[in-house]
Amino acid sequence: SAVTHVKPGDRVTVNVETFCGECFFCKKGFVNNCTDPNGGWALGCRIDGGQAEFVRVPYADQGLNKIPDSVSDEQALFVGDVLATGFWAARISEITADDTVLIIGAGGVSSVATHKCAQAAHIFSEIVLASRTKAKCDAIAASVKERYGRDIETAQVDADNVPELVALIKKVQPDLVMNIALPYQDLHIMDACLEAGVNYLDTANYEPLDDAHFEYKWQWAYKEKFEKAGLCALLGSGFDPGVTNVFCAYAQKHLFDEI
Repeated sequence: SAVTHVKPGDRVTVNVETFCGECFFCKKGFVNNCTDPNGGWALGCRIDGGQAEFVRVPYADQGLNKIPDSVSDEQALFVGDVLATGFWAARISEITADDTVLIIGAGGVSSVATHKCAQAAHIFSEIVLASRTKAKCDAIAASVKERYGRDIETAQVDADNVPELVALIKKVQPDLVMNIALPYQDLHIMDACLEAGVNYLDTANYEPLDDAHFEYKWQWAYKEKFEKAGLCALLGSGFDPGVTNVFCAYAQKHLFDEI
């Protein structure tokens, strides 16, 4: 009875974040910092079944959005997380004209990020896409070619192998490495970027291979290394707390004397 915006039978998208809509952060638009006990990244973490056929979503009026009749199920499928994450990663990477970007990973989020980069030819002058399975990269490249008429280079790389990563980065000589691979590969790619002297960006914080537990302590330990190397490492771009950190850093530098 508390749910009024949607009803049984509606087609809806589900926000990857759960939020109450009433706390300080929600009212300011930072829903990923919701202070409610049920808020935050609940689906797939504290609530099992995020990929199942049925799942109970807290605060449905906040996190569910009706899908317009003109949008197909296939089109709407990517809205909840894949499209949003890849779009935001590409948007805030701050690549400038004539720069080269190396994208590592060839899953759904990588596909969105690659297509988004390809749309901005005046910014992303050269795109290289690499993954363990080169055929997946080739398929994304073919889609980019068909949609936008752009050619992107593809390569095979084992993201668990730091020397192999370093060799590829030095060959491509990118201005930025966008890590859109698996979370447990973050540290390997960060190590490779440090050795090759290239800026780094990822969309998900580190998670050990055999332990479903993620937090930033492992990556925060790299802060001094990147500072000493004069490099930037932008973490968790596309979901909490990466985007919030970007907003807060901007606000601290340009809008407020004290936060």
